Amino acid sequence: MSILKEALDILNLDLKTFDLKNLTTKKTYLCALNKEIVLFIYTGKSRFILKNALFLENLANNFNQNKKLFFIKSALCSKANQYLSEKGFNIYAIL
Repeated sequence: MSILKEALDILNLDLKTFDLKNLTTKKTYLCALNKEIVLFIYTGKSRFILKNALFLENLANNFNQNKKLFFIKSALCSKANQYLSEKGFNIYAIL
């Protein structure tokens, strides 16, 4: 969770953490949101591929926020990047 708090502090966003246990059993995704913004962070070590992007879009459809932010710590497949960009995600890399 420190990665999530770090991202919120850097961006100066007032978001509340959201527990995804009711929506997924995957532990590589973190989430925070408010009335307008939903933020997802992928903490997995493996490459983020199109299959993961489809899952993330499906997960984001559970929320009705206008702005979708996605932070990733691992390598991002170009097809996944293109798909998420088309779906309105703003994608950022975490070091």
